[in-house]
Amino acid sequence: MAACLAAFLMFVTVFGSMLAADDSSVDVADGVAAYEAGDYPKAYELLKPAADAGNFQARYLLAQLLSGDLPDRTDFDAALSYLDGQVRCQYSAALSLFGFLYQSVHPTEEGLLRAALIYKEAARAGNRVALANLGGVVGKDLGRPLTGAAYLFEAAQLDDPEGLRFMSVVRSSSNADATIAAIQALIEEKPFEERWPLLDPSEANCPDLVSVWQSPRKRAATSR
Repeated sequence: MAACLAAFLMFVTVFGSMLAADDSSVDVADGVAAYEAGDYPKAYELLKPAADAGNFQARYLLAQLLSGDLPDRTDFDAALSYLDGQVRCQYSAALSLFGFLYQSVHPTEEGLLRAALIYKEAARAGNRVALANLGGVVGKDLGRPLTGAAYLFEAAQLDDPEGLRFMSVVRSSSNADATIAAIQALIEEKPFEERWPLLDPSEANCPDLVSVWQSPRKRAATSR
């Protein structure tokens, strides 16, 4: 699965009670090392006991493995079971992965909008993969190409591969200057926090995640 690698009541209800606390006493170093080395079968065998014991990092990595890193063991429902509320709020990457899984399991318009909101929450916390995925869902699946392009433009500024590829295509097009000007105008008019889809704090998956975004207007005000 490429970089493209989303909490709703159904998953919270089914999976939210599985993990009471992080079992940090479990040694996951060998499993993490195997994962980082690309030895995914070995990583799975080493991480699964720790994940089942409740270790947050092991649960996140096992969800990643089950999301496509191990093609013969890809199981989105099983991956979701490891991304309960506590795990996905430990890492913005875990929340981004949750968005990818939700998008994959619920490819309806409502499901795609939910996934976009999850991506936006993860992107708000600084995850560039989530930012690029947000742009893709909004622009391609939800029918707002300019808004999606704005998110992909911002992802490219963070050196996200998908964002960079998108901007490379834009720059090679015949109307590149006009397109980039339109994207930048939208970003100026509707900064990240104010751009569709809008996050509702009361429905946040991870309300304690801190935003890394500040609008140009706020930056100008605070710099005076």
